Amino acid sequence: MARAQLAVLIGTAALLAFGLYAVRLGGVRFPAKVWLACPGFALAMLLLFAAQRVLTPNADPSLIPAAGLLNGLGLVLLARLDPTQAMRQTVWLLLGAALAVVAMGLLSHYSRLRRYPYLAAAAGLGLLLFAALLGTQVHGSRLWFRLGPLNVQVVELLKLCSLAFVAGYLADRGVYLRALSRRWRNFRLPTWPYLVPLLLVWLLTLALVALLRDFGAAALVTGVALAMLYAASGRRSLLIGGAIALVAALAVAYLEFGYVRVRVDTWLHPFANPTGAGYQLSQGLFAIANGGVLGAGLGYGHPTLIPVVSSDFIFNALVEELGIAAGAAVIGTYVLLVARGMRVALRSWGEYARLLAVGATLTIGLQALVIIAGDTAVMPVTGVPLPFVSYGGSSLLVNFVLLALLLRLSDDAERLRAVEPET
Repeated sequence: MARAQLAVLIGTAALLAFGLYAVRLGGVRFPAKVWLACPGFALAMLLLFAAQRVLTPNADPSLIPAAGLLNGLGLVLLARLDPTQAMRQTVWLLLGAALAVVAMGLLSHYSRLRRYPYLAAAAGLGLLLFAALLGTQVHGSRLWFRLGPLNVQVVELLKLCSLAFVAGYLADRGVYLRALSRRWRNFRLPTWPYLVPLLLVWLLTLALVALLRDFGAAALVTGVALAMLYAASGRRSLLIGGAIALVAALAVAYLEFGYVRVRVDTWLHPFANPTGAGYQLSQGLFAIANGGVLGAGLGYGHPTLIPVVSSDFIFNALVEELGIAAGAAVIGTYVLLVARGMRVALRSWGEYARLLAVGATLTIGLQALVIIAGDTAVMPVTGVPLPFVSYGGSSLLVNFVLLALLLRLSDDAERLRAVEPET
């Protein structure tokens, strides 16, 4: 299995080199430094492969190749769209691989995080408050704060804090949510006091995210938390009630915040103002239509007409130049990641490990679903990056931490299953 995994990673590096060559053939003249993405990518993947063999030898072998395939494709697209960003993304990729190696080592004692759920919640709320007061506004949202020469996206760190809080809280309270309930018509309602901390943290997060002008991130974090709540309690009433609360919050946001109304109205009528508010979405839809099944070819489309294409609308650039077939392949890769991540959750020992696996998997999967749905006008545009593909250092680093967590949880699950018959 290790040889097959290594062969896939080497093949992905070769595809990256071929993709960059195809970009040059398409007439895109990028600096020679962009070719360093090939050895940089190969070094990052070999580092991850070696670390997995040493630190998590029993982990699922498909996780790293799937993430590597998405990373390689992202580098090709960035070389096509903005060579400068491609060079920066290569550096972020190397840093992300190194961070994943460190995380694989440190997370060998991940169960200790269970003791500090409220500290994780406080850290997440503190980051949001800091960004609301002192953050930098980018594209209308105050989601960033400057750390030396770097801009750090607060919402990416919030995902980790939310995951640690919800998993820790539900691991300790899940038994009460499952057992203590009362029947109301066809629903079984859990005792409300056990939901109060979750509701308070959610309301505070929603209020702070409203100040940051990014309800897409709030919807993403809420969706992951609801899925974890359902996994912990098994109560469909909680899932339905949480979904209703989220829809109600978004309805209030639509009525109270002008920028939310603009996004929803643009989604409903993308061609009503194609040179104004609807320009980004309409150009994205034109790009998909221009791509067809097999695409216009790298360098032969016009994806640079889409504003913020390298982060928010990179899926449209992919479909325009590589076709719907390539878009389907990318979606299939995310489905593979989610399926293997949920397999890790099902095979994990202990409630906390299971919830961490569910949360880490759905953080990647739901984010991919939300951005692709927004890019194809299935739902309003949220502005979150496509995991492992879009340009963005903060997003890439956090996704590698989530990948390292899944590798650690997978290794522990398989190792404990191997020794369980002997005990």
